[in-house]
Amino acid sequence: MALAAEITSTKRAIVTVGISPSKDANEWTAFGAIKSDMSTKYKEAGKILTFEEKPSFEQAEGMIKEGCWAWNSGMFVFKMQLMRELLEEFQPEIFKQYTDIVTALKANDNAAATAAFLSIKPKLPDPRGSGKQVDTS
Repeated sequence: MALAAEITSTKRAIVTVGISPSKDANEWTAFGAIKSDMSTKYKEAGKILTFEEKPSFEQAEGMIKEGCWAWNSGMFVFKMQLMRELLEEFQPEIFKQYTDIVTALKANDNAAATAAFLSIKPKLPDPRGSGKQVDTS
C-alpha cells in the first residue's frame, strides 16, 4: 500500500493492488487477475495491460507460465481530485448528482443529499458491443 500511495502522490494514476498468486492453477479460478507490463515498471509496480475475471484452469496455467500476472485484490488507490475529474469527463450526469450531494451535505440538508443519491442512474457501455450506453434503471 505504501508503494501505491507513493505512486499516486507523484503521478496522475489509479493504482490497483495486486496479490502475489500461488502456482496452483486451481486456485486461480477463484480470483480475477491483472496482467502488468513489467518492462515499464516503477519499483515493483507495472502498468496494467488487462484484467481477466476468474480464468479457467487452462488459462491459469498459461498465466502462471507468463509470470506477469497478479490476483486482483479489489483495492484501488487514487487521489479524490483525479476521481472527480474522471467522473466529470466520463459520467457528467453522475458528476452533477455527486456535486448536488456534496452541496446538500455541506448545507446539512440530508433530505436533499438522499434524494440526489437515490436519483443516480448510471449508464454503462452495452456489453453486446453496440457502442451505445445501457440505462441501468
